[in-house]
Amino acid sequence: MEDELKGDEERGDSSTAKSSQNSFREAQKRTMNLLSRRNYSAFELSQKLRSHFDSSIVEQTLKWAHEQKWFPDENELADRTTELLIQKGKGSQYISQHLKEKGLKPKKIPFEVEYKAAKNLAESKLVLLNKKTGSSPEFKVKEKLFRFLLQRGFPFEVVRKVINEKLTS
Repeated sequence: MEDELKGDEERGDSSTAKSSQNSFREAQKRTMNLLSRRNYSAFELSQKLRSHFDSSIVEQTLKWAHEQKWFPDENELADRTTELLIQKGKGSQYISQHLKEKGLKPKKIPFEVEYKAAKNLAESKLVLLNKKTGSSPEFKVKEKLFRFLLQRGFPFEVVRKVINEKLTS
């Protein structure tokens, strides 16, 4: 009887090991699938995997992915993300928050780069505001533009400079 119980326990341990190995393979497949679509930071990938796997499997999978050198350099990833968000008309405050959420270090954006992005965005928004509001008082247009740029994550100093230049010229 004891031998039978012992055999059952051994089979249980064996099935747990197989289950763990299957989970690891599934986590590897999911990792490859995710990384084939776009670059993820290790932090971001771990969040995605944690919703499907145990933390031990996630750690093992992240270690495996690092060994395979599938993660891009975090500075390079932060630089590319920053450039992309600047092109999309986002300000430094928005970009810093976005990078923190991805587990990356925020990058310092030069004032002139940010100013140029805010200026281009303001020009296109002014065209739309003038079409919509027609002959609204200047302060309403100024207020809407100010709010729009702040919501995009541009610092107050940049927004103030852009608005003073755009609405006084």
